[in-house]
Amino acid sequence: RTTALAGVAAKAIQSTCDSCRHSLVWEVSTFLQQYNDLLLWEDLETVAKERIIGAIAAIVQAVPSPEDKIESISKLLDFVEQDVQMCLEFAENNAPVGAEEKGLCALSCLISMGKYLEEPDDKTIDLEFQPPGQDELYMPTIWTPAQQRMAQNMDAVGKALGTNNGAVVEAICQVFRTGFKEKFPGPFVFGPNVVENYITSTNLRTPRLDYALSTAGAMLSAHTRAGTTMINRSATSILELYGPQITQVIINNIGGDASRSELVNFADPLRQMVSQQVTARKWLSDALSNRNFPSTKVGDAEKRMFLQQVLK
Repeated sequence: RTTALAGVAAKAIQSTCDSCRHSLVWEVSTFLQQYNDLLLWEDLETVAKERIIGAIAAIVQAVPSPEDKIESISKLLDFVEQDVQMCLEFAENNAPVGAEEKGLCALSCLISMGKYLEEPDDKTIDLEFQPPGQDELYMPTIWTPAQQRMAQNMDAVGKALGTNNGAVVEAICQVFRTGFKEKFPGPFVFGPNVVENYITSTNLRTPRLDYALSTAGAMLSAHTRAGTTMINRSATSILELYGPQITQVIINNIGGDASRSELVNFADPLRQMVSQQVTARKWLSDALSNRNFPSTKVGDAEKRMFLQQVLK
């Protein structure tokens, strides 16, 4: 029951459940009950909690019935909300250390849930099945109540710990990012407006603003190819608020921060920005001439040529 043993045991459970999820599907209720019983007599540390919740989430991902998945996800959120409630109580009692510990624990558990609820890469692909269009992907679904709960919990933790906590900003963005790779509706496939509302609630003094803007760029990159109304509206709102900063993030990645295989991810956001924002030329010019441009091998002539090609 020591802290060290709890962490090791949780890691072993997580690894086993992740690799054997299909064989353990019918035991998901047992895992949920045992974790509930464990919490009654043991105040686990964050790392143990996020590993165990991730382990159970891996099993839940393999559950064939969406309705059964929803029930299990709801119970996992019950566990997360215990830490959210403790965070709020610590904050009300002017105990910032305890509030931060419990708040970040809740967010870490959400990140772990999102990660292990993702469709595995080795899933059998039905070549005749057409994935939903982007608008359909974000329509209200059976997952909407769970998403609303998660959004409320993230908002509660953010308000309790204050706007100057960079760890909270990064953790909330990581929760959003877990759903960016998904091609089908799911509990962590938040609508663009949810991410937009969070990004636009920040300001230039927000810590880890660079990570928040990078998250906005990742969302646009993941979902702009279909050019839907929802994405276009969110993109416009974010660009109007943080156009120069997002442009700098994109240019820095194109200029050397991103690997070659990742460059395609920045084409759509860049194209959309140029087509929709009349001030895009100035943003791009400023970003290219910024002293923090990552490559010293790119000269002014190459930068001017790049700018001309982008603005054609």
